[in-house]
Amino acid sequence: MVHWLLTAAPLQGAGSIMLSQTLTDFLSLFVEYLVVGPRTKGTHAAHSIDFGGAYLLNNRIQLDARLGFGINNQADNFFFGTGISFLF
Repeated sequence: MVHWLLTAAPLQGAGSIMLSQTLTDFLSLFVEYLVVGPRTKGTHAAHSIDFGGAYLLNNRIQLDARLGFGINNQADNFFFGTGISFLF
């Protein structure tokens, strides 16, 4: 199984640059430029921009949300996501 995964799937890299700003003790915002490498040989990387925020419910739980869009044809036109983080 592992051999099949290594030979059948191309390697794919990703990178991003992010700026963030803390607004209060509980709220922060960010903007991010990200690049995801091509999925197949002969295609181009996907370039996207997203922005969002994080809200600290307490010292151990954080909620976050993001909204973004692609800036070239290889990227998704629009995407969004939400999350929750727990500190153990």
